[in-house]
Amino acid sequence: ADADDVKTVMEGESVTLNPDLTQIQKCYLIEWRFGDSVIAQTDGNDISYPSHTEIFRGRLQLDQLKLDHQTGSLIITNTRTTDAGLYTVKISSNKQTLYKRFTVTVSDDVKTVMEGESVTLNPDLTQIQKCYLIEWRFGDSVIAQTDGNDISYPSHTEIFRGRLQLDQSGSLTIKNIRTKHSGLYKLHIHHSTGTLNQKFTVYGEDIFIFLIIRSSIITDIITAVIGLQVIT
Repeated sequence: ADADDVKTVMEGESVTLNPDLTQIQKCYLIEWRFGDSVIAQTDGNDISYPSHTEIFRGRLQLDQLKLDHQTGSLIITNTRTTDAGLYTVKISSNKQTLYKRFTVTVSDDVKTVMEGESVTLNPDLTQIQKCYLIEWRFGDSVIAQTDGNDISYPSHTEIFRGRLQLDQSGSLTIKNIRTKHSGLYKLHIHHSTGTLNQKFTVYGEDIFIFLIIRSSIITDIITAVIGLQVIT
């Protein structure tokens, strides 16, 4: 079997999976799968998305088959880390059925800052309609919180004095960052349907600080990794 075609994109970019139909005279059916689920197919006239799951909603585009230029390419817009995985295309023609596989990897954003600059811990609240309370902790201490109206810094320790800024969206900015700010940052978001917990682990090694984000609603549903390089 042919090796997988590997596609790597940055999160938020678009990726095109092109099956290359130059060797096929006429296609009767093209079927795309993500894992075991059919996500897009065309017979040359109609295009359908049979299993248009939430993770792909509004982000898939399957090119039409044309007499002079057959494509059958699948475009995924605004890619997310949940889009990473194995995509298989089944191409049925008048003489044969071919398969091609694509492995898609989606890289998280990588931020680079100079020591002394600011860094923002930005939670993903796109799935939450209304937040009642956002609370940030460093270790076991509450360092910032907001109910959507008022913002407070209940335990403004010396290492953060004058460095924290919490906005209404829930993003926490640490100004004038230093390696001593390494540690565990916990975010608790109380909203209309439950509680979202995220953990931002910042740890220093030489000139590097890495920021690992883990999110959970009851169980882990999101895992993202952001590298924060501090240049001294």
